[in-house]
Amino acid sequence: VFLQASDPANALRLAARHRPAVVCLDLDLPELAVWEAAEALLQDEACPSLMLLSGRIDHFDLGAAIRMGAVTDKSAGPVRLHEQVDGILAASEAARAERRARLLRLVRWLRPYDWGVAAVESTSRHWGINE
Repeated sequence: VFLQASDPANALRLAARHRPAVVCLDLDLPELAVWEAAEALLQDEACPSLMLLSGRIDHFDLGAAIRMGAVTDKSAGPVRLHEQVDGILAASEAARAERRARLLRLVRWLRPYDWGVAAVESTSRHWGINE
């Protein structure tokens, strides 16, 4: 069964109600709430496995996280996404706990700051998460 949530708060409610095996969160959403949802899920030892998605392969930190397998490039296609879900589900409980701890550190490192400043657009440079 696949459930889709339109916002992070609804995703947390669905995760609590249905206890899915894997939760996928798109880090490219414009709200900080997705980062807060990821951190909230990862702090719970009973949380389902989390799969973080991003298409920002050109961002230095996110690109590195994608290359090391901590974040999934959402443009990789359904076969690659399915393989990653299978790998997550096949992992031992100890491996899942270690992965959860690594992802929590990663989310805290990459999480955008809520500066309240309007985003600056540039045609010559792709702005990073916290710039």
